[in-house]
Amino acid sequence: MIGGSVNFAQGVSSRTVPSAVLAGFDAVLIANFSDKFLFTMHSAPEINSLQDLRGKIIGVSGIGGSTDFATRVALREAGLVPDNDVMIRGAEAGLAWVPSMIQGLDIWYQRTRDGRRLTGDKPIALPKFLPSEYFHRQIWISFVDDPLGVKMVGNVLDADKVMFGSDYPHPASTWPNSQRRSPRRWSLCPPLPCKKSLATTPGRCLALLKRGFHIGN
Repeated sequence: MIGGSVNFAQGVSSRTVPSAVLAGFDAVLIANFSDKFLFTMHSAPEINSLQDLRGKIIGVSGIGGSTDFATRVALREAGLVPDNDVMIRGAEAGLAWVPSMIQGLDIWYQRTRDGRRLTGDKPIALPKFLPSEYFHRQIWISFVDDPLGVKMVGNVLDADKVMFGSDYPHPASTWPNSQRRSPRRWSLCPPLPCKKSLATTPGRCLALLKRGFHIGN
């Protein structure tokens, strides 16, 4: 629908249309099957309200996804500013999808900058740099089991921002076979990027967190 091939679509989420409108597209949401966000937040015992999240970090299943959108709405309704009062981080997203996403953002940015937007005519304030520059500077990526993504580490993906994790005790975890499976996966990656993602980068990230830094901000 956004691409102009159809005029009406059924089954889009309540997040899709508002996001499209905010990006400058001419779209209208006619009806939705629910007027509530069907999500719950899980936290440490000492967090008793949204206000207790001030200065904390929230993990969502993916930046730009439904959990991210719902979290930002909930924080704003509580009088908190996302990415300022509360940091939001995508988790367990993997690696292989990242290059395609970054490429798409950069193409959209360049077309918009050059006056070649495919849809929408509302003014858009573009950031100073390409989305890929912000991504490589500010985003850290973790993965559990992603052999295709591992091939991109040190090439398309910056090894200084990629970290391996076992994801214990979740069902997607490679534990207790993490050490046995890792060598097979990392044989697809050059030695130096491999070492960085397995040890150096997670160590830097952990050190920064212990010192009170918000990673990527």
